[in-house]
Amino acid sequence: MKTPIASATAIGMLHVPINTILSAPHLWRRATRVPNVSPSDWDTIRDIGDSMGVGGDPCRCTCAEEHIEKAKSLSVFTFMEERMLVEASIYMKCGCRTLMTENVAAPYFVRNQQPLIIYWVMRALSDRLRAEYPDAKLGTQVLAYSDDWAMDIACRSGLDFIRCESAFFEGLRPEGRTPNHGNLAKLYMQRQACWQSVEGD
Repeated sequence: MKTPIASATAIGMLHVPINTILSAPHLWRRATRVPNVSPSDWDTIRDIGDSMGVGGDPCRCTCAEEHIEKAKSLSVFTFMEERMLVEASIYMKCGCRTLMTENVAAPYFVRNQQPLIIYWVMRALSDRLRAEYPDAKLGTQVLAYSDDWAMDIACRSGLDFIRCESAFFEGLRPEGRTPNHGNLAKLYMQRQACWQSVEGD
């Protein structure tokens, strides 16, 4: 008798081109049809960075709502939100009930050196996706092995899962080595702390 194979789950990838918008050359952005960041957007991005300080940790931020609103005020935010929702609706119409946001489209930044706006954009979009699809299985990934940000976003936005790059093993990618010093244990600990924080709000 054959052992039954567990049924696979298709995951619809929702493309958030925040990295391309922030750092790709002009011709690259034009070829991928993403908008330019406006001068006032750069002021907002710098303001978030200045207010949180060098090496600021958005996972410990006490003024999250303010920064989420700033992320949503970016001139490029509507483009990313509408693109995400269009992609989500296509998957849903085709019967896919599991969706995941990912800040796809390089160039990427190294973990702990990501522009803070990436966290706030991904957080705001995750909130929007959960509100749009309250019964779907939803997840997120923040590339360049920012699994800690993904876990925090998932907990605070009510997502069901994250995709990791360095939870189990060390690896090598174009951005550099993905170090692993008890990463899985740290993610479990972060999840517990975040859930406790959310429940205490």
